[in-house]
Amino acid sequence: MTDCEQVLSSVDIFADFPREFVRRLAASARLETYAAGDVVVRQGDAATAFFVVTSGSLEVLRSEGAAGEFVAATLGPGRFFGEMALLREGHRTATVRAREASECLILEKSALDAELRKDPNSAAVLATRLARRINMIRPRA
Repeated sequence: MTDCEQVLSSVDIFADFPREFVRRLAASARLETYAAGDVVVRQGDAATAFFVVTSGSLEVLRSEGAAGEFVAATLGPGRFFGEMALLREGHRTATVRAREASECLILEKSALDAELRKDPNSAAVLATRLARRINMIRPRA
C-alpha cells in the first residue's frame, strides 16, 4: 500500500513543509490505478488536480493540430504533473496516458486550497516554489 504522506513529502514543491500540513494534504489525497493505454487526463479538459506517479510509467502527449500528436515526456515513479492546476483554474495542456499498469496519487486543488486558507505562510512558500518551477520549464523565446 502506498503511503500518501511519504509520497507528498518526497515531491520537491512540498519538501520542508510542516509535517502536519503534509499529513492533512495526504489525508485528502487519493490513489488511482490505470491500465496500460488508459487516459489519465486529456488535453483541453479542466485542470483541477495535481498528480504524482507512484508506480508504472506515463507518457505526456501533446497535440499540435495538423502536425499530429507527439510524446513530450515520459514520467515514472516520483515524477509529477498538473502543478499549474494548483495555482489557477485552467485547462490541461497535454494528454497523459498510462504506458503500462500505473498508479498515481491525486490531490485535488480544492483540498489544497482549503489547507492553504488555514496557513497563509504555506501558500506564499508554495506559490514561490511553483513559480520557480514554471520558470525552469517554460520554453525560452
